[in-house]
Amino acid sequence: MDYDPNTGEVEEINLATLADGACIEQANDALKAAWRNICDPNTKASDVRKVLIELKLTPNDDRTQVVTSYRVTQRFASDKPGLAIVELCRARGGEIIATELRSRQMDLRGTEQTAENVTPLRREEAK
Repeated sequence: MDYDPNTGEVEEINLATLADGACIEQANDALKAAWRNICDPNTKASDVRKVLIELKLTPNDDRTQVVTSYRVTQRFASDKPGLAIVELCRARGGEIIATELRSRQMDLRGTEQTAENVTPLRREEAK
C-alpha cells in the first residue's frame, strides 16, 4: 500500500496499477498478438478473436484484505486447414508410392510451367 505520511493519503488501486501494472501489460501483449492473428492470411478473417481479463477477488473474514488474482487469456482464430491431393500407386515390387498431385499452372506470361523431375512420355523428348 502506497501511503504518504506527509498528507495521510493512500494511493487507490485500479486496473492500471494492479500488481504494478502487470495485468494491463499482459492484456496489451495479448491485444498485440490478436492484431497479428487478424493480419495472418492463414486464418479466417471473419473469426472472432477474444482477449479476456479475469479478476478473482477473495476477501478475508473481516473484509480488511482481498486476495486479488488476475488472468489474461486469449482466443484467436486457428489456421485454415491446408489441402493436398495425394495419389497412391504400387511400384513393380509391390511397394506403395505416394505422390502429390499438382496442377500444371499457367504462369502470367501464358506459358506452361514445367517440373524438372518429370520423365517425358515421348521417346523423342526423352533424349
